[in-house]
Amino acid sequence: MRKNGFEWLFWGFLFVMLGFSINNFDILPDIVGYILFAVGFSKLSNESSFFLKAGKYNIVLIILSIPRIFNSSIPITNFTFTTSALISMILFIVYIIFNLLTIYNLFQGIQDMARQKENRFLELEAGEKWSQYLFLQIGFALAFIFVFIPLLGPIYFIFIFIASIVIAIMVMRFMSKCSYELN
Repeated sequence: MRKNGFEWLFWGFLFVMLGFSINNFDILPDIVGYILFAVGFSKLSNESSFFLKAGKYNIVLIILSIPRIFNSSIPITNFTFTTSALISMILFIVYIIFNLLTIYNLFQGIQDMARQKENRFLELEAGEKWSQYLFLQIGFALAFIFVFIPLLGPIYFIFIFIASIVIAIMVMRFMSKCSYELN
């Protein structure tokens, strides 16, 4: 059951961390990733209370990710402050908060399981993966500032893009590792 739970989380990260759009349609929609997370959390819920917490936060993400299937990106140059823009910004902030709460509890659950198995290395690695994920999210938040800096902005976006792919692969490999070491 543990191995199967981590496999669901592995595939969930593929959808959540990597986004590819064609004509404003997300090919790897976050909602699929959050549904896969829900299955993984339910399979691991007996292992740690953190997985139960993550599952509860994840429900909010499933709901909030429905409208994100279709990206209605607004160019910064044409942006005007409207009520709908304010609501979108508030929902995006709520989305980020619940995303961080979900992933934090996921890695806390892994640390909890690693402690029970007396696997100190896996416990420390779970903490490292959480830190990497958190720093990536902070990097995404700072991207808003760099969009206004002409030469540095594109370089920063390339850096964040590469970092997100690297961290996604590292986290997915870690989920695969957990499925074997915590089984």
